[in-house]
Amino acid sequence: MNNPTVSNTVFHFTGIKDSQRGIFKPDHESFNTLKTILSSREFLMKPHKRQLANSKGQSCADTIWMSCFTETPLGFLRSHVDVFGKFGIGINIRWAKRLNAQNVIYVDSGHVPPIVEQEINRGIIGIMEFSKFFKNLPPEYKNGVTKGDPYFDKIPNPEYPTNILGTTESYIYREEREWRVFGRGDHSKLLFTPKFDYTDVDCLVCPSDFVKDLVAFIKFELNTEPIKIVETETLT
Repeated sequence: MNNPTVSNTVFHFTGIKDSQRGIFKPDHESFNTLKTILSSREFLMKPHKRQLANSKGQSCADTIWMSCFTETPLGFLRSHVDVFGKFGIGINIRWAKRLNAQNVIYVDSGHVPPIVEQEINRGIIGIMEFSKFFKNLPPEYKNGVTKGDPYFDKIPNPEYPTNILGTTESYIYREEREWRVFGRGDHSKLLFTPKFDYTDVDCLVCPSDFVKDLVAFIKFELNTEPIKIVETETLT
């Protein structure tokens, strides 16, 4: 990567409470969330109501499961930490691309088509074709799921969403440089969460007071090779 302001690592932070920017959980809770992600090799997905719009100008609302990341380089993460907390995991962009993750498109709500103007601050998910996006779930997922709940097209990748064109947010959030990874589920239940391998992890971020415990956790609980740890206090 020749541009130093663009990172090959995307970061997910675990410090905020109930998705509220600047409202932090206690440090021990944030640390436990980080350990849970590492143990499960899954990022926590949350449901978000979003407006779906396709290339034909059709629109409808539904629930999308997602996890959020920033492509802000390590050397510029200080301001992001101040909003999203002191504990995080940096994962290689190859993993995100493999999962068909999308970087957020920041737009001015005064310069979008009328069909999405009212929904711009909630975020719009661009879908290639509704006919591919909305399908009956496969038999193993039928329990408690109603016809018409979102199911991502299985072609060509049997595991990850392939029909998403992009996701938007208001330009006031543009400094977050956000990427989103999508899970699969209905309005009330997450049915599939993409996993990562420890080789996908570029580094971990935590305060110096937690480094010793994190090193021990990686060694004795994860039983994997050492992972680079960056102390939050060193970020600029």
